[in-house]
Amino acid sequence: TLDEALESESRFKTSKEIDSEVADGSGPGAQALRRVRARAAGEGWWLLQFDGGSRGNPGGAGGGALLEGPGGRPRVEAAFALGRCSNNVAEYGALVRGLELAVARGAERVQIEGDSLLVVQQLSGAFRITHPDMVGLSARVFAQAGALQECTVRHIPRKENAAADRLANLAMDSRRDSLNERG
Repeated sequence: TLDEALESESRFKTSKEIDSEVADGSGPGAQALRRVRARAAGEGWWLLQFDGGSRGNPGGAGGGALLEGPGGRPRVEAAFALGRCSNNVAEYGALVRGLELAVARGAERVQIEGDSLLVVQQLSGAFRITHPDMVGLSARVFAQAGALQECTVRHIPRKENAAADRLANLAMDSRRDSLNERG
């Protein structure tokens, strides 16, 4: 239900919240950041980078998700044709589909990264979610996050999100979903 999904919203911490807890070396954020930084060393953290876009706003939309398991394996690249919607709705669509992939592959701890400041701020509770389509999609995000032990979300610069951006553009160009999995 939406109420249950919103309750799981507390599972998300922004990088700003974690940084403030890390500054004095205390708090659960400090421990979470150490675990996230250790993700590549195989401590159970998965990385999900997402991006969405539309040609026209609204227009033909696509989303991309790059999912890496602990130590970089498995690596899943997914492109999602999202029909006609706005850029912001496409961002959420890409994130929902990416989280579904992570949960389906047994991920328990996921670090989410995206270049949409709006989505990151909404998920962290800093901005209200009022658009009807984004309310429904965010509920799906929170529901998927509820299936995880831990989930963090952080904003990254666009240049660090190039793989997910490439996948979103592939979906917009081809108007088809695609999935490539290695490892």
